[in-house]
Amino acid sequence: MPSGSILKTARLNLRVPEKSDATALLNLFNQPDFIDNIRDKNIRTIADAEAEIENVIHEHHQTHGFCLYAMDYADSACVGLCGLIKRPELAYPDIGFATRTEFQNRGLTTEACIAIVGHATEQLGLTKLAAIANPDNMASITVLNKAGFGFVDGMQLEEDGPILKYFELSLTNHKT
Repeated sequence: MPSGSILKTARLNLRVPEKSDATALLNLFNQPDFIDNIRDKNIRTIADAEAEIENVIHEHHQTHGFCLYAMDYADSACVGLCGLIKRPELAYPDIGFATRTEFQNRGLTTEACIAIVGHATEQLGLTKLAAIANPDNMASITVLNKAGFGFVDGMQLEEDGPILKYFELSLTNHKT
């Protein structure tokens, strides 16, 4: 698995998560706002979080060349995740992000998303990105708007699932 930095911003280092991030990710995945706005991943132990890193995140990176990256801020390792996911339900890779509660409302997620958009354009050569958000999650919708995404329509990922807000961003002639 690749190690080291994938992207750097003024305040963040984005990298492929490692097993040593398991405690931080366990906390992230069990935050009430993560469960309410994204989903309950049923990750309850360090071993579960390590398995998610190895079997989901690393596998995604190996298959697609991108994944959800760990966001390191100052002296704090893995304050959240931000990156790209390729879902079979969507025509384009979608940007995903989640930040630990104690690091929210600092602009870190917006900074990471803008960097991911630049990475998608310049390094990955993608032409369009998608994003989905719970319609009640105004914080995520604000981040998506600041990163340049525009609302397209409502959509369901699963037949019985909730109606989500679907956004897109054209990367053709996109300036980062």
